[in-house]
Amino acid sequence: MDPPLLSPATWRGSIALSSQVYRAVASVELDSSQPSIASHFKSKEDVGQILSCMAAVDGLSFHVLASSKAIRKGFITRDLQKPTTTRGIKLKVMEYGKQAKEGLTSDLLKRRRAGECFSLSLD
Repeated sequence: MDPPLLSPATWRGSIALSSQVYRAVASVELDSSQPSIASHFKSKEDVGQILSCMAAVDGLSFHVLASSKAIRKGFITRDLQKPTTTRGIKLKVMEYGKQAKEGLTSDLLKRRRAGECFSLSLD
């Protein structure tokens, strides 16, 4: 049995309701302290950097990063090659972490040679 068709009056009412919902959703301000997933794709960056940020900042697991169709489409639309296995994701993240650590270490050594003072606090 086919469902009954909406009358034009009901249809206009539902359009008015959907426009009210749209205005209400559009007026909601998002929490700016946490970036959206889309913010990781603003420019052509290293795949390891993007995956590392999505894992560390957004809290996504390697399994989710490897199996998500939406994330895969995001990479494809930006002409980036994403590993398809959790092991491949882990290797990319670890490789980027190693590069970031080396960059930080070299930056600190340059600052130390320049005579900058450092302080260390442990909690």
